[in-house]
Amino acid sequence: MLRGTIRGVLARRFPLLVPPLLAACGANDRSAGHEGVSALQVKEAPLPLVLSPPDGAGAQRGRAAGAPAVQLAIVPRSTNDTDADARLCAVMAGASQWSVALPFPWPVDSVAPRLLRRVVRRGDVEGLRFVVPGVRAQYVFEGFTRDGSRRVSLRWPVSSDPASPVPVGAPDSVIEAALRPHPALLDSTVGALRFAPSVESGWPTKPTDTAPLVSQAVTDDPPLPVHRMELRHACPQATYLLPMLARADHTVRVPVDSGDRLTAHATVPYGTLRLQFDEAPPAGVPVPAQSTARTDIEATSTGVLTLRVQLQVLPKVQAARQTVYLSVQRSRPASRP
Repeated sequence: MLRGTIRGVLARRFPLLVPPLLAACGANDRSAGHEGVSALQVKEAPLPLVLSPPDGAGAQRGRAAGAPAVQLAIVPRSTNDTDADARLCAVMAGASQWSVALPFPWPVDSVAPRLLRRVVRRGDVEGLRFVVPGVRAQYVFEGFTRDGSRRVSLRWPVSSDPASPVPVGAPDSVIEAALRPHPALLDSTVGALRFAPSVESGWPTKPTDTAPLVSQAVTDDPPLPVHRMELRHACPQATYLLPMLARADHTVRVPVDSGDRLTAHATVPYGTLRLQFDEAPPAGVPVPAQSTARTDIEATSTGVLTLRVQLQVLPKVQAARQTVYLSVQRSRPASRP
């Protein structure tokens, strides 16, 4: 059991509700049927982990010898993201460490804090890991296979030596060193999940024309109005909630490859928005109070594209501080290789 920050203080203040294993997201899977679907295998894992073959629904379960509390679930992902999946994608895209609380009610329906948050991208799986402290402390991983076809959920109990309590306010490195198994070993175990045979990943071929959904937005409030949005095959779209002041531009930097298309949509309850990519040709003289809530661009080279979000406010009509919902999708026309 964990003491200090993890047991002595947090365990009493934040009761842990252990989440259930993920269930299948629906019948309409991203892969066309379950028969012949590539299975995941464990390749050279540092900790013992055994996977079952896919069942009739295409789901797999995992277990660790001598550790019945270890829970691994790999289930087909729905064609249309659930709100929880979409929020997970946004958390992964931003990889922000500034917001401690994750969007309710994902991934743990509890007020317990999350420690040691980190985005893990290894092998054929990528996602977010953290440690939930308490009497029943556990390492939690929530993510997807790199092709986006499956949801991956891992729960692994962790503990520390009661004779060596973790000091209150200890840095991540001290907390990690006290845990058994070490979170780095568990990260490597997640990275040992591999496709057999290998699968190809692809981008959406058509851009979306859907406005941002409030239920899928993740607050991204870094110390500077500069945001990173790393969109990958498993998560080609992400939605942010941006707390903004009028006339204070925010920029979103998105890594791309040549031939990629970025499509951005934004909404605001009150106010006028202007979206523009810095790399796009000049759009001419802007018309005052005219809203440009959708824009897109095709990358001509590999690098980073910068989206500029501008909030305009009319005096005595609109509040200076607004909440902007921004969704960005990365796609690739079918004609592109």
